[in-house]
Amino acid sequence: MTTNDYDYSQFKDHPTSANAGDNSLHALSALAEEQIAAELKVEQLKKELAEAEADLKTIKTERFPALLDELDMTSFSLSSGQVVKIKEKFVASANKADTDRVHQWVEDEGNGDLIKREFNIVFPKEEEKWAAKFWRDLQQRKKPLDVTVKRSIHPATFNKYIENKITEGKTPPDCVHIIRHRSTEITDK
Repeated sequence: MTTNDYDYSQFKDHPTSANAGDNSLHALSALAEEQIAAELKVEQLKKELAEAEADLKTIKTERFPALLDELDMTSFSLSSGQVVKIKEKFVASANKADTDRVHQWVEDEGNGDLIKREFNIVFPKEEEKWAAKFWRDLQQRKKPLDVTVKRSIHPATFNKYIENKITEGKTPPDCVHIIRHRSTEITDK
């Protein structure tokens, strides 16, 4: 077989491929310009949205609450029947070094059940039978265990707990860092 015996027609330029000056190239260029314009529009709208969201946040969290405080009001009704009121949210945290102190305070307040206690016990792979027996008698084990005890309060639970204590007029320990978020919300009656 010689080189002339092969059919190379499939490798030839496609008869409809675009050449300079063809309408196909013009259509591609126009579509590319359309895409660029659409991308610029999306970026502009994102910027406008971010600015509008920042303006709304300022109104809801700063200007409105300040004016209501100045008027010594916590809510009022609009002529439309909608109600404007202050919504408060507390975010509380403590440094790791103060965790035991916070837990002691929660227990002293009679709410120790809020504290989760997690025991992480590491059994080697080859000790599957021993791990099964462990569940029956942890306190009587003679074999040493690698046990980690972690105590924690879920952040949402802690935030709500602190909010309730503040509402009751109680002051959390100074090691609890509290951020008070105030914003207005407008609702239908």
